[in-house]
Amino acid sequence: MFFGYTHCPDVCPSTLNVMTRLYHELQRQTVSQSEKVQLVFVSVDPMRDDQKTMKEFLNYFNNKLIGVTGPIAEVNKITETLNISHRRMYAKHRLTGERHYLVEHAADIVLLAPDLKLQTRFSFPQDAVHISSRFQDIRRKTISCYRGEACLDSKDLATSGR
Repeated sequence: MFFGYTHCPDVCPSTLNVMTRLYHELQRQTVSQSEKVQLVFVSVDPMRDDQKTMKEFLNYFNNKLIGVTGPIAEVNKITETLNISHRRMYAKHRLTGERHYLVEHAADIVLLAPDLKLQTRFSFPQDAVHISSRFQDIRRKTISCYRGEACLDSKDLATSGR
């Protein structure tokens, strides 16, 4: 899951490209696993990002990406729970004087379990092969734990860089 917005000039396109490569990496490894994985983009700018805008934007990357948004209060509940920062930064356009904004936001991809519990986060810049490898490790250990074998420990769930 990644939090951003469709008017983002840099981090969001880069991260969504990584998520597209991640999807293809998981497809390459095993079709059945990638079918169970959902790649989700959550807009932190619901004022501009309606469903039509999100769909058009995400189709530039991968039509398997799921775009969601909602009232900012609901988005804030999710971002606060996952410790994802975001805020609007207003400015006046140099030439026209019109007021506009960008959204400053965290650039982490978060990995959630099917029960929506945070498993780990991948900080920017991300690497699809690394994320896929970590995903496979966490998945194997989670399955082992359910079988009564060794469970995940804190180092398995630590923030992952590249």
